[in-house]
Amino acid sequence: MTRILVVDDEPLERQAIEFIICRSNLGVEVAGEARNGAEAIRRAKELQPDIIFMDIKMPGINGLMAAREIKELVPDVEIIMLTAYDEFSYAQEALRLGAAEYLLKPVHPEEVIALLERLVDKVYLKRYQLEGEARLKEQLRQAAPELRTGLITGLIFGTFTNSDTLKVKAQMLGIPVLPSVVLVAEIDGLGEMVEAEREAVRYQVRHRIQKLLENYSAELIVPLSDAMIVAVWNHKECDAADAKEQAGALGEEIRRCVEKETPVTVSVGVGRCYGDPLMLRTSYLEASSAQKLGNFYLGGNRVIHIDDLKALQSGPQVYPFDKEQEMIQRARSGDMEGARSVFHELFNQLLEIPGYPLSLVKARLMEVLVLLGRAWMEAGASPEEVSEVNLSFLKTIPRCDTPTALSRWAEQVVQTFVERVKPTTARVSSSVVAQAVQYIWHNFHRDITLEEMSKVIFLSPDYFSRVFKQEMGCTFIEYLTKARIDRAKELLRKQELSVSEVGRRIGYEDPNYFSRVFSKVEGISPREFRRRMTGDVK
Repeated sequence: MTRILVVDDEPLERQAIEFIICRSNLGVEVAGEARNGAEAIRRAKELQPDIIFMDIKMPGINGLMAAREIKELVPDVEIIMLTAYDEFSYAQEALRLGAAEYLLKPVHPEEVIALLERLVDKVYLKRYQLEGEARLKEQLRQAAPELRTGLITGLIFGTFTNSDTLKVKAQMLGIPVLPSVVLVAEIDGLGEMVEAEREAVRYQVRHRIQKLLENYSAELIVPLSDAMIVAVWNHKECDAADAKEQAGALGEEIRRCVEKETPVTVSVGVGRCYGDPLMLRTSYLEASSAQKLGNFYLGGNRVIHIDDLKALQSGPQVYPFDKEQEMIQRARSGDMEGARSVFHELFNQLLEIPGYPLSLVKARLMEVLVLLGRAWMEAGASPEEVSEVNLSFLKTIPRCDTPTALSRWAEQVVQTFVERVKPTTARVSSSVVAQAVQYIWHNFHRDITLEEMSKVIFLSPDYFSRVFKQEMGCTFIEYLTKARIDRAKELLRKQELSVSEVGRRIGYEDPNYFSRVFSKVEGISPREFRRRMTGDVK
């Protein structure tokens, strides 16, 4: 209910205003009254009213002086100034102080009621906005851990291009300093375990590393695959030698911790430290390369910094990561010819790198094999299917001793995965969209978000959005709005519910917002729609 304070040194004037307010039927109440400016200030602080009727001419502290102090105590209060003098200077000062209106005495009931009606709407709108902001802040607080992980994952995969936007998002999520170096740890021998054992080992390793990282500033841990864990760390001073030493020491702590406290070991790769957060992807690619190649040449349970791999001194700078990503994207989309063409470019560039041994080319191709397998799993394949295909190729690559043999091997890999990704994607897409549509129709009365929907169907929000739009010809939000409006039209054809209640039934708590959405979709307001359908305007 809207609370009102009436301030006037004349008792009859106070009674007259209170009588008009009580007869207005606007859902307001007179919370209190005051006889002068000093009492008005005290009562405003005590009652925290929404609206004040304030006489200007009062003994001691006048209405203008009182209004100035009250605005500091209750900034959102709406003040209506009252006076028997039609002087422009009074009106000008009142408006400068933020008064909502200026009325001349004696006040007329219809003027007071009309003004009250407008101000009550304004008060309710402010409350609604404040409640909405509070809800958003609480939702942000609850989602902060996932959003933080999402931000760092975005940095790792290079989805950010604007430093200013990145800093704003980081501040919103309580990340004072963004990470500058990446360490990649992969569990040794995980593929040889049965599923139940793998799950237990994954949990133990991630838990131990997370506990260890709590001793470091601005650290996060991001699982990217069954066996891989990526730790991103802020090394405050990006001096190359110091950063390499300290990041290497952290990697060694991770290795020792896992070896001592779990039944397995990990191989840790360490990237370089970069002052620009947008370069974190480069550090990740370096750490990933160091881990994979170090494990390939030296075995597991080791920490390898990218600079320690002499064979890669020219490799990381010239390795065609852009071609690798383009090939994976084409494979995901089922473009076999495009994927094969891009692969040939990537393969030829590898062979042209000075001093790049064939064994290292094999290692890079095995990385491509892993990435293609991950793309297939994202399209809906089971881990068992992917592992079976990967194993068959891993058994044959050691026999490829010439560039020609390696080229044939790699082309067969690309073709095999592309042929499997395309039908799997089509099959999974239809099933996912059908499930999403059914969920929308059962839950459109709630505030369904894209994030909630993606969790229900176990897909990332971006991937789900693409699949949904391809299948349905519209975005998730557009379809949700259509479902709500279709249901609203059914309810409006009946006469049991008011227009406002119809809006609430389909998920719009604010009747004005419901009316705007309905009008945008249908071209007419809900009331006009009901009138045309039934002749009723209730």
